[in-house]
Amino acid sequence: MRFIQIFFLIILIFFLMIIYAQNIQTLQQTIALGYDLHWHAWTTPPLKLYFFLLFFFVLGAFSVFFLLVFETLRFKAQASRYKKQAAKLEAEVNSLRTLPSEDAGLGAQGEEHSS
Repeated sequence: MRFIQIFFLIILIFFLMIIYAQNIQTLQQTIALGYDLHWHAWTTPPLKLYFFLLFFFVLGAFSVFFLLVFETLRFKAQASRYKKQAAKLEAEVNSLRTLPSEDAGLGAQGEEHSS
């Protein structure tokens, strides 16, 4: 399985290198991003396009990472609550098993045994 993962990683890197090589002129263009809200305007310093692509890729990766961390913490808390509830219900079942049955003297049909 590890071999297959490494193989696909090599293929992915190979295709990314081809895409980069074929689009190097476009990726090296200098651009400036900005906005104008009529009361406030802002513009980034002129940077290469590949810097913006890399920056937003990393920003997205961190966003997904933090969302997954919070989701994992939420699932762990939920699992903890379910474990506590299961332990409580198990204790209740065990306590009910030890109670004497009220119909212990009755037979299978609900009739009393005559001894």
